[in-house]
Amino acid sequence: MPKTDKLKNENLRHLLDEQVFKIQFKEIRAKILGTLFMVCEFLDENGEILARGISIRSLLDGFNRKTGKNKAFGRAVKALKNEENADPIRNNDLIPDAAMRRFQTCKNGADISSFEEITKVTKSYKRTDEGFHYVINPFLPLMLVKAKSIQFKSEYCPDRVDFEV
Repeated sequence: MPKTDKLKNENLRHLLDEQVFKIQFKEIRAKILGTLFMVCEFLDENGEILARGISIRSLLDGFNRKTGKNKAFGRAVKALKNEENADPIRNNDLIPDAAMRRFQTCKNGADISSFEEITKVTKSYKRTDEGFHYVINPFLPLMLVKAKSIQFKSEYCPDRVDFEV
């Protein structure tokens, strides 16, 4: 049974204790950009996914692990409680005017080769002695989730998806 003793809402605690065998969180990261999104999955005793919630980070925002986990958890609860998908993921396929200009140093294992993995969604980059400059769509995490054929942030009985970037 999942640990639900911290939940204040008795109805929610009862719902989770009755249906959910395990609560699993995943933090999906890209080597250069850091955490892109959080995933919360409710599993039954057979390991099947009952509900999934996804919290997607815009790269324009700072990352807050607690907020991301809370949003993902809340969306998984919403799917389980209502027994339906909700919160469609919007289309944002174009690089907006708010495209980010960033400088990345080559320290801590972030090098040009790991950057080249995401160049398909960037405008350009140039190498210097200290690192490299790039322009990137701040909605890259949104695009990566959509690329996995996920249509909703709150999903009921979803298919398994490999979220690794």
